[in-house]
Amino acid sequence: MTAPILGNIKSVCSDSNNNLFIHHYPANCYYSRGNELKEYLSNSKNDEKIDLSSVIVLKTLSFILTATDIEQISNNHKLKLPKHKQIHFNSPSCILGSEGLFEIISIPPKYFNMGFQKGDWCIPADNDMFGTWSTFTTVKNIKSILKIKSVNVSNSLETTIVSSNLDIYLCSFLSINSLSAYVLLNNFVKDWNDDLDQDYVIINLPNSQMGKLLLQLANYKGIKSIVVLADKYMINGEDLCSSLLSFGATYVISESKCKSKNFLQIELPKILGRHGQVKLALDAISGESTFHLANTLSENGIIITYGTASSETSQISAEKLMFDNCQHLGFWLSKEIKQNPDLKVDVLKKIVPLFEKGILKMPKDTVQEIIWDHRQQDDIIFLRELTTSIQSKNKVLVRVKH
Repeated sequence: MTAPILGNIKSVCSDSNNNLFIHHYPANCYYSRGNELKEYLSNSKNDEKIDLSSVIVLKTLSFILTATDIEQISNNHKLKLPKHKQIHFNSPSCILGSEGLFEIISIPPKYFNMGFQKGDWCIPADNDMFGTWSTFTTVKNIKSILKIKSVNVSNSLETTIVSSNLDIYLCSFLSINSLSAYVLLNNFVKDWNDDLDQDYVIINLPNSQMGKLLLQLANYKGIKSIVVLADKYMINGEDLCSSLLSFGATYVISESKCKSKNFLQIELPKILGRHGQVKLALDAISGESTFHLANTLSENGIIITYGTASSETSQISAEKLMFDNCQHLGFWLSKEIKQNPDLKVDVLKKIVPLFEKGILKMPKDTVQEIIWDHRQQDDIIFLRELTTSIQSKNKVLVRVKH
C-alpha cells in the first residue's frame, strides 16, 4: 500500500507554563497521546519515525473545545495534562484535545475486513487525551477509533455506522453531551414508574446544549421535567422559556422560586400531585445551586453533579441525606468510559437512530464556530482567535479547512 503524501502536520499544544503554541512536524513523526502514552514512554527515543502505510492516517474535520479542555489548559482540572519532554519542544508539552471528528484518508488493508475503509468518518474511542487539535493525526491501533459514518452505507458489518444524513456538526458532538445526557437519565434511576407521568427530573442550566439534550431525552422517555433558569434570563425571557418548552420542558421556574419555601411547601406538591416524585436532579452548576436543587427531591431521590459552572464546592442539606435517604453523586463521562470501555459504543448505537429519525436534534444556538484555514491562515491569527474562544469559556466547534 502506498503511503499518503502529506506535508507538515500542525497541532495546537500547551507547554508546562500553560502557553499555547502551534507545532509543525513531519507526518511520519509519531507523538504519544491518550491510550498510546505508555507505549511511547517505553521507547528511548523522544519521537518515533513511522511508515505511514502501516498506520491509519486521519484528516481532522473538526474538533471541540470542551469545559474540561479549558480547565486542563489552566491547570484547574483534577486530571492534569500529560506533558512530556519531546525532541522538538522547548519544554514539556502535549498536543491538546480529547474530542474530534476525523476522516480516514489511508488505512492498511488488514483492517478492510473489519469494516473500515478510506473515507469513513470516525471519532476517538474514549474521552482521554487523543490530541484532536491537529490538522491530521495517525493511530497505530484500530481500537483507538470508532467509525460513526461509513463511506459505504450498505456495509453490513457490526460497526457503528450511521446514514449519510448526519452532518459534520452533529457527528462532532455525538460523543460528548448526547452521550452524557443518555447515561444520566438511564443509568442511575432504575425504577422510573411505569406510569411515567408521575415521575419528574429537575435540571439547572437548561439553556445549554446539554440541558436541551436532557429535555429532549426526558420527553422521549415520557419523564416530566422542571427546569430552573437563572433569574437574569427570566427578565423578558419569554422567547427562552418558549424555546425550553419546545425542547420538552414541562415547567420552567426561576432560580429564586426554586429557593422559596412557598414553592417547596405549596407549589411543588401541587405540581407532583398525590403520587408524583422528583426522582432525579441534574446539577451543572454546583455550589449553592446544588443545595436548592436537592431540596426539591422526593424521598430516595438522587442528585448528580456533572458540571461546576459556578466553580464553587457543592452544598447539600444533611437532613436531605439522613432523613429523606437522598444520594448525592458525581458524574464524569471520561471516568465512566474508563470503567466500562463498551459504554461509548453501546450508547452511540442507541442514540444515533434517534438523531437519524429526527427524534433528537442537536442544539446549535449555544455553540460558537470558528474556521481553521491552516494552509492560508497565519498561525498567530488563528491562535489569537482560539485563545479568545478559550477565555470566553464558550463551547466551540473548530472546523478544519483543507
